[in-house]
Amino acid sequence: MALINLLLLLSLAAGSGLADSLAQALREGRYQEALDLSQELIKASPRDPRAWMSRGLALAGMARDRESVDSFERALGFSPDSLPAIKAATQVGYRSHDPRTERLLERLLSLEPDSGVAHAMAGVLAFEAGDCVRAVPHFERARAETEANPQAWPLYGACLVAVDRPADAVSVFERLLALNPENARARFNLGYAEVLAHRETDAVQTLEPLAADIQGESEALNLLATAEASIGRLEAAVAHLQRAIRLAPKDERNYLDLASLCIRHESAATASAVVDAGIEQLPQSARLHTIRGVLSAQQGHQPEALAEFELANRLDPQGEFGAAGLGVLYSEMRQTDVASTVLRGRIRKSPNDPTLNFFLAQALVKEGLDSRSSQFLEAVSALKAAVASKPEFAKARSLLGRLYRQAGDYTRAAEQLQLATKYDPLDRMAWSQLAIVFRHVGRQAEATAALEELKRIIDNESRPKADYKVIRLTPSSGGARL
Repeated sequence: MALINLLLLLSLAAGSGLADSLAQALREGRYQEALDLSQELIKASPRDPRAWMSRGLALAGMARDRESVDSFERALGFSPDSLPAIKAATQVGYRSHDPRTERLLERLLSLEPDSGVAHAMAGVLAFEAGDCVRAVPHFERARAETEANPQAWPLYGACLVAVDRPADAVSVFERLLALNPENARARFNLGYAEVLAHRETDAVQTLEPLAADIQGESEALNLLATAEASIGRLEAAVAHLQRAIRLAPKDERNYLDLASLCIRHESAATASAVVDAGIEQLPQSARLHTIRGVLSAQQGHQPEALAEFELANRLDPQGEFGAAGLGVLYSEMRQTDVASTVLRGRIRKSPNDPTLNFFLAQALVKEGLDSRSSQFLEAVSALKAAVASKPEFAKARSLLGRLYRQAGDYTRAAEQLQLATKYDPLDRMAWSQLAIVFRHVGRQAEATAALEELKRIIDNESRPKADYKVIRLTPSSGGARL
């Protein structure tokens, strides 16, 4: 067993027949006998950590792992810095997913900070806890151990994706694919990392063999289509999305992606047909109903659009897909006074609805407001109602802050804009308005910081969204054991 080196500790005293018999029983795998002998040692020396470690070894050999860790912890109670006991407890706890393992690993690393095996274990545990920020440094401190383990190495790649280091993830998955060129899982992972790293041409080359498979696979075809669309191979992208739909008619993403591709290239009729086909398969999809509403609004069919957005809201009130669609609908109305009239009527029925109040304020702002006008006060009142009902409504706070700035109330403007950035750190309008407010009141350093944050957001907006859960792991990799 992996803990065999600990048997050296069982020479409790020169010429001790009991200790020699116990060591022999452990070497030969006679664990029940070893357990009985260790109990005798504990009766003779109940505070001797080596006696408790021998019991832990015997229990580990019998796969009674929780009791084994208990025994090693008893040993640590008498000898807190016993490295053999900590290592043994950690190994047994790790293999059995004992919740004490993370704490034991921390103790082990405090004594052996350069232990590659301990860092690799800590990396896997952090991955299993969904904490890739913590996992990556551990994997990198244990690169040799991680790279040598075919289950842990993909976890490192997945975490590199999660911490927005897709270029580094590419090198991880390239090695895995080179080791096994026929592994479809490794090929998909490499293609995904390449798309995230803006290496779409490489991604197409990587993923095409998956599409060549006569059976194909919806998710791989969808990823390939994403890469193809990015480099202008639109016909191929459309064909692969159509094939993905045929393979997985209940997969919402393929309809959404194909419809979006058609919309971007001004093929509204084709987009409508795709959405209709999707809704036929997935009548409860709030996203698909929202896109149908957007297409109806763009074609000037306002009642149909309104019905679709309201249905989307009912299907998924938390997702706010319909609310986003309502924003499109009201912005599509060329006559803003008509939009505000429609919204006032809806607000009378639902006076505390934060979305409707926000859209009313938006419509009023589009009409062009003087800060002394009644419409301006109405917009401010609507936004205050919106944030009262939904305090985390960042866009409403951002617009309210803008109106306060317009009225010269810089204190309230800064308050609302800072709350907007708290609830939505990526709100560009809030950051830009904050820069103006801070500059006006002489807070130059904060104005500069706001502008820097705005620049960072704009620079990052075009980057793809990474999701480490897309990475395909072997069935046991989610709990890879080293």
